[in-house]
Amino acid sequence: MSRVWASPAEKSIPTHALVATSTNVLRRSNTLALLKIFSSASAGKSFTTSELIELSDLTRSTILAVCDDLLAAGWIAESDAGPRVEGTRGRPSRRFALNPGAAHVVGVDLGFSSVTCVVADLLGQIVGRSRRAFHSRPDSPEWIIDRTAETQAAVDESLHDAGAEAGTVLAATLAVPAPVDHTGRVGVGDEFWDWIRIDPDLLFSGHPEWPIVVENDANLAALAEREAMSGPAQSLVVLLAGDRFGAGIVENGVLHRGHHGGGGEMKYLSLIEGVGSTVGIGRLAQDWAQDAVGDHLQTKLTSESVAADVFRLGEEGDDVAHDISGRLLDRLARVIATLVSLLDPGRIVLGGGVATSLQPLIPELRLRVEEHTAFASELLASPLASDIVIQGAVHAALAHVWDHALKSSPSAPTAIR
Repeated sequence: MSRVWASPAEKSIPTHALVATSTNVLRRSNTLALLKIFSSASAGKSFTTSELIELSDLTRSTILAVCDDLLAAGWIAESDAGPRVEGTRGRPSRRFALNPGAAHVVGVDLGFSSVTCVVADLLGQIVGRSRRAFHSRPDSPEWIIDRTAETQAAVDESLHDAGAEAGTVLAATLAVPAPVDHTGRVGVGDEFWDWIRIDPDLLFSGHPEWPIVVENDANLAALAEREAMSGPAQSLVVLLAGDRFGAGIVENGVLHRGHHGGGGEMKYLSLIEGVGSTVGIGRLAQDWAQDAVGDHLQTKLTSESVAADVFRLGEEGDDVAHDISGRLLDRLARVIATLVSLLDPGRIVLGGGVATSLQPLIPELRLRVEEHTAFASELLASPLASDIVIQGAVHAALAHVWDHALKSSPSAPTAIR
C-alpha cells in the first residue's frame, strides 16, 4: 500500500457525526471529539474536566476514561492542577493539555533552485529548520541526484536542529511547484513539471515509516493564509510570484484543487499580452538586472533577493532599477488582473520571498491593476512572506496526523480501541 497521500483540503479532526453502532465506535467518536479540542487549543492551554464537559457535552466519567487513554498514548499530558480554592472540598480538578513535543511533523518546500525543510511540533510551532541550494541544471545527468541528496541532507539537518528523532515524525509534507492530483501524483505535459517531478519515496527513502503528503506549493500557501486569517471564511487567492507564478484558490473557506489538481495553474499566462510566460518576478528581476548595462546594478545588489534590491534601489532613485521595477510591477499587475477578472475574489494575497519587498509598493500596484479590470479585490502582501508554503506544509502534515490519530500515537503504533 502506498504511503503517499494527496493533501487534505479541510481542517484536521473530522467533525461529522459518527453513528454509535458499537461501544468501540462510540469510544472512537469520543476520543476524536476530545482530540479536536486539544489540537485546536492555543499553545500551553490546559483544560479541567469541567471545561471539557462544557466543550464536548460528554460525561465526567467518559472524559476521564478517554483522557486516560490519551495520556497512555502520549497525545496529552496532565498538568499541574494548581492550589485548591479556599472553601472547596476534595482534590483540585485534574488538568489536561496537548503534549506538543511528543511527536513531530516535517515540511519540505522543494523549489526549482533550493529546498527548505522544517520540523514542527504538534501545535505547528517550527522547532528545526534547514535550507540547501541546488547546484546542477535540469539538463545535466546530476539533476535528480543533486536534488535528492540535498533534500535528504536538509531533512536530516532539520531533525538535528530540532533535537528530534526520526521515529517521532508522524507525517511529512512535500510541496512542489506543479499540479498534484487527488492521488498525490505530480502532473505531466509540461517541461517544468517534468524537471521538478521526483519520486517522494526516493526523497524519503531513509524514513520508510513516514506517511508522505504531496501537494502543490501555492495550494499549501493558500491553506496557510486561510489558517492565519481572522474573521469569517471568505474567498481569497494567494499568488506566488518568485521563480514562477502560481495561485492557490480558497472559495468560502474551502481550497479549490480542481479535477486534476490544476486549480490555480497559470500556463495560460503565455497567452496574456505583456506577460507571456509563467516566469515569476523574482526570476525576472535577476535576469533583467544581469542584462542591465555594464555592472551598474551588480555592485549595488546586497541581499539574496535581487527583486528586493531592485525595488529598494528604484525607490531610492536609481534610474535603471526604477525602470526594471516598473516593468516588474506592470507584469505583476496584469497577472493579478487576470485572477481578479476570472475569479472575482475578496482578497488577493501576495506570498513568497518577494512579498516583503512588495509591501510598500501595494498602493502603486493596486492602481496598475485597476487599469486592467473593473472589479476590485483587496490586495495585500502576506506577513508569512517566504515561510508561507512551509507553514502550509506543516498544516497539511498535522491535518494528516489528526485524521489518522486513532491508527497510531506518539508512544505506540497501535490504535486506540
